[in-house]
Amino acid sequence: NNNNEYLKNNKRMKNFYYEQEINVPIDNIDMYKWLRELTDIEYQSFSKGHQAMGHLNEGEFGGMINVEIVGGLLLVQHYSIKDKSKSYVNSYSDQSRAYLMGVIPIKVEVSWSLSVVGISNQKSKFVCEVGVLIPSKILSFISGPVLSYSLKRHLKEEGALFAMDIEKKFKL
Repeated sequence: NNNNEYLKNNKRMKNFYYEQEINVPIDNIDMYKWLRELTDIEYQSFSKGHQAMGHLNEGEFGGMINVEIVGGLLLVQHYSIKDKSKSYVNSYSDQSRAYLMGVIPIKVEVSWSLSVVGISNQKSKFVCEVGVLIPSKILSFISGPVLSYSLKRHLKEEGALFAMDIEKKFKL
């Protein structure tokens, strides 16, 4: 995918990862189904920062709108699902907005991937990866370290709860 390659190769892109073992074999898990069936109430329960989520039926695989607060920034993300399989979903938003002080919109690009990797006949590893590109040098300067810290904390919180939900929904 061109967008994903562009983001991965961009030196200003900041990537954050969360990994957790889950007690479900990889063959039982369908990441795309999990993401597309996620409700707004479930999404909100996965992080204190999650405000709202809605699904979009645009594009080949659909997408979603996520509203969350991370590091004091209100983020509105318009994701398109760019690639999917049972074990992998990659979403991209080039139309995200970070609202500084809740009112000043700043364009942000976000890549969000969810995947599972088989470890054994009974276990898998869940991986949540978020890449953020802040084109504005001002926002990068103002919020760089704070945003990095806050994103890591947010990803750890939501990633652990995503993993628990996936394990619960796909366990035999």
